[in-house]
Amino acid sequence: MRVYLREVLDALDAATDSTVFVFSKRRNRVLLFFEGSLADDLEENLTLEDALNDPDSYIPLPTEYEIHEYQIMENFVNSLEDEDAARELLNAMQGKGAFRRFKEKVSLLSLEDRWYNHRDEAYEKIAMEWCGENGIEVIKNEE
Repeated sequence: MRVYLREVLDALDAATDSTVFVFSKRRNRVLLFFEGSLADDLEENLTLEDALNDPDSYIPLPTEYEIHEYQIMENFVNSLEDEDAARELLNAMQGKGAFRRFKEKVSLLSLEDRWYNHRDEAYEKIAMEWCGENGIEVIKNEE
């Protein structure tokens, strides 16, 4: 089994309550389910429930809850040497709307490049660990 790293990273980035991704062992590719239905016609009549109940054929990718983006944000804040910036970001992360406020504050503090590099590295680590745990060879560049 093998998969393009970019395919896994894109799936991790797009995971939400209504979008779930699974890896098809037979097709060596990531499949998108939107609100429980397969988003393309590659495997006609396949439902999310069918895929999740068939571990011999399909492997679910980490969900948004397993990715823990809030923890990724906290790790980024803890990596900052600028204590004032770190404090502002921690304050932005409190309560409802934390993700939006955090991203706005990152922009205001001109930390976007550092934040997105940190986030990309965290997502790549999650993707590589998931592939390793599931015996999937990673193809880093499109061949």
